[in-house]
Order: sequence, then C-alpha cells, then structure tokens
Amino acid sequence: LCSFDYQIIKKNLILDKLQKYKLDCHLYYTMYMSCLKFSKMDEVAREELLKLDAEKKEKSMELQRLNSELQSRGFKLGDSYVDDNDYPRSDIDIPVVLNIVRRIRCLQTELTELNDKISEGLNDIHRKFMTRCNSETNVFAIVDEVLPNSTGEVMGLKKYDKLLSIGELKVEDFESCDKIIELLRNAHNLKIVIERDDQLLDLYFTGTGPEVDNDLGLMLQLVKCSPETTPMESP
Repeated sequence: LCSFDYQIIKKNLILDKLQKYKLDCHLYYTMYMSCLKFSKMDEVAREELLKLDAEKKEKSMELQRLNSELQSRGFKLGDSYVDDNDYPRSDIDIPVVLNIVRRIRCLQTELTELNDKISEGLNDIHRKFMTRCNSETNVFAIVDEVLPNSTGEVMGLKKYDKLLSIGELKVEDFESCDKIIELLRNAHNLKIVIERDDQLLDLYFTGTGPEVDNDLGLMLQLVKCSPETTPMESP
C-alpha cells in the first residue's frame, strides 16, 4: 500500500480549511487511489509530494503561531498603525508588529505556491494513472513464459510483458491467436509495443532465425480472444 496515508491527508485538509488554505479533496482521494496502483514509475513524484506536504504543515503551524502572537499584541491583519489623529499607535510595538505582519504575508504567499505545486503534482499523477488505465484496456496478451535461446528471448521479451500492439494492429484486430503467431513468425523488424513495470516500451521483432533452438519460445495468456494459455513454439 502507498505510504501516503489518506487519513493523514484528510486531516491536513481539514486544518487547511480552518486556516483558509484549501486543497481539493477529490484530488487528494485521486492521489491515494493512484498510489495504490502505481509502483516504480511514480515513486519519485510521490516522495516529492510527501516533502511538499511536510513543508506545508510546518509553514501552516508557523503561520498559526504568528497570528496568535499578533492578536496577543492587540493587532490583527488589516488594522491601522496610526490612531485617530494620524499618530503612530502607542498601544502596540510597531516595529515588532511590522516584522510579524511581513512574515505572515510571506508565509501566505509561500503556502499558496506550495498548494499550487501539490495540486499540480496530484493532477500529474492522476493523468499518469488515467493513461495507464487506458493502456491496460488495450492489452490483448500477456507473456507467460519465454524459453531460453528462443527468438522471444533474443528479441527482448520477458515474462509478464503486456502486448499492446503489433505493427499497426491493436487489440480490436485480433480475434484469434493464429494471426499473432503468423505475424511474429514472419516478422522482419516489426514494431511491438509492450508495457513492462508500468512503462511503455517499443521492441523491434524479427522472426525465427537458425541461431535459436526454441523457435519463438513464447507462452502467451490471451486477454481478449480466449482465457487459455497459448503456446507459440515450434511444433
């Protein structure tokens, strides 16, 4: 499970609302659900979001402390620094109050920028998640086995690779296994698009040659045309 715990995020979101620094709850939920389904591909982005969230919490706490201190000095944001006669107010320590107000303004700007970065990061993860979902709907076969010293091994296929397209053909073009077998056996520098470890890769496949012992040497689990495992080896 993703360590970016949804309950922690939800708690932070409530604190943000109290301080009027909001992030979209739907985006947070998307982040949580996406983390459950992404692995290596999104680890760096997730860690960066964790750092940003920790920085945001730290600055929010400082902002809360400064607001409390300002009020304890008899001043709040928007108050005037002069009295009714346009003289500096004598009931406040103006230099100290000015420094506190400046820091509060800086923190407000920094928190706005942090929220923008976090929202952008969440949106980016959501886009990647949707791209991955779309690619998964186009998977028509999964590699169950690659025999040693076979064309499949030489061409770079590995167990659990997901086949998305062969040449110009995609999932809707394959209603039987025979067409896939024929294409691969007679391929010459044929582009195959696969998904491996959450990344899309292009392989250029050339059919069986005399230097291999096990012909194609592949066992495929067909996703669309049938549930059974189909061997793609020499008779």
